[in-house]
Amino acid sequence: MLSKCQYQAGHNGKDFDFAFITHEIQRACIAVPQFNVIDTMHDVPLTFVQGSA
Repeated sequence: MLSKCQYQAGHNGKDFDFAFITHEIQRACIAVPQFNVIDTMHDVPLTFVQGSA
């Protein structure tokens, strides 16, 4: 199933989630596929600022 994934998405993924998930995949002795990553904390522009509405 992992081999069919093209993207890995998470919030704060670059600083935590993606490294954690990679480690767990390796711990399970599964080959870690190459993913394109989307981190909503860094890659998605802020479109709503509290108090601006």
